[in-house]
Amino acid sequence: MYTERERVRYVETMWAEGLTPRAAERKWGRPSRTALSEWARQAERGELPAERPRVNGQVDHAPHARYPQGTVDEAVRLYKLGEKRAHIARRLGITDARVITDARVITGWVRKDRKRAIVSETGASVAPDKDTQKAGPSMMEAKEPDDGAAELRAELEEALLEVSVYKELMRDPKAASPESLSKRRLVGLGEKLRRDFGYSLARILTFLGISKSTYHYHRARLDSPSGMPDEDFDRAVTKAFSKNRGIYGYRRLKAQLEGEGVRAPERKVREAMARLGLVARCSRSEKKWSSYAGEASDAPDNLLLDERGRHAFVADAPNEVWLTDITEMKGRDDKCYLSAIVDCFDGKAVAWRASKSPDAALANDTLRDAIATLRDGQRPIIHSDRGGHYRWREWIALCEEAGLVRSMSRKGHSPDNAACEGFFGRAKVELFHSLVRAGASVAELFEAVEHYVPWYNDGRLKAFKANGKKTSYETIEGRRKRLGLTA
Repeated sequence: MYTERERVRYVETMWAEGLTPRAAERKWGRPSRTALSEWARQAERGELPAERPRVNGQVDHAPHARYPQGTVDEAVRLYKLGEKRAHIARRLGITDARVITDARVITGWVRKDRKRAIVSETGASVAPDKDTQKAGPSMMEAKEPDDGAAELRAELEEALLEVSVYKELMRDPKAASPESLSKRRLVGLGEKLRRDFGYSLARILTFLGISKSTYHYHRARLDSPSGMPDEDFDRAVTKAFSKNRGIYGYRRLKAQLEGEGVRAPERKVREAMARLGLVARCSRSEKKWSSYAGEASDAPDNLLLDERGRHAFVADAPNEVWLTDITEMKGRDDKCYLSAIVDCFDGKAVAWRASKSPDAALANDTLRDAIATLRDGQRPIIHSDRGGHYRWREWIALCEEAGLVRSMSRKGHSPDNAACEGFFGRAKVELFHSLVRAGASVAELFEAVEHYVPWYNDGRLKAFKANGKKTSYETIEGRRKRLGLTA
């Protein structure tokens, strides 16, 4: 549903650019041509407060009257920018009973502008226009140029075309010659030469050595789906990638860019990342660490396991099901152990602690921090693996005192706590493995933990699903606020 302000903006922009509703829909993607047509009719009836803006160079052209020079200059400028002649005619009011006449008028203006450019650059004379020939008897009486002059003129134009091509190639240090370019880039070069210098399509095809069908095939695919030049899009991708410390892959980069108002098709993001050499962090740890210390006490049942042997790492509300575990990270000078408690509702890290020792104090302090976040009446299930930290007397006493319901994985079944291990896996892939491989000290790992986990909760985009379908990318805290689950 569009507001009145949005409808007015769309109609005024459509009028300012001289677009028909069909052309506007094709250019913008939305709204539909039907809606644009109806809004335009409402504006003309005075039901919508949209005003037809004054366009630079626009005229109310009377039959057989000369067009002002401002209109001619604006038409040539728009043509060089790649606008179609029919679009230019509609925008500037170059109207005629036959559309082909409008196109020929604009083509004539572009041709004259090109000839003036050749004269100003080289000082060479060019064949006079038909209008110039009609200007006086002296021109009518001029002798026809001989074959030698015509041949020299053709060679001059060929040389000018070649110079124009190599001027464009000099902008790209990797392009040694036209033969070194792909077909897509050759067509882009041809379109620029046609816009800037008015060369005919036949001349461009002959010089570049490509067929007409190939040219039109690639020309239709020149426009960037992102709605901006590749250079600008690459800069936007690089900025978003660097902003998130090289953690995001193409899916979350796409969501990040679209959240900033940049059209970012998935294919375009992947192409840009490949072109720029941007690779999201992905590595594996050297050695696994186990907290299993034997059967020190009775193990409670696995409450997350259903009758078919499947796990349900889900919850209908926050603080219903918690998962906990400890992982090891090897620093340059010592080891860092990270303990975390994760909420199954949305994957939030409810509490976390880092220490140099995987002792009882680490697990117990993490549990105390999590219990402190509970509201009155909340008694979540706390699920863990069979590590020794969760079998010791003090841990069990803390759970009983807070009314927590203990649940434990089956012996030898590491997937029974897969969701919590998944949290550690993402953290390591996105940040900690690269720090370890770079030789980070344990103090640097502690500092990284204090920055990463809060960002994971309130800064990192996460894909949330409903009914098995991906619905949106949101931060965990942002989604809770949207659902009214937190202040």
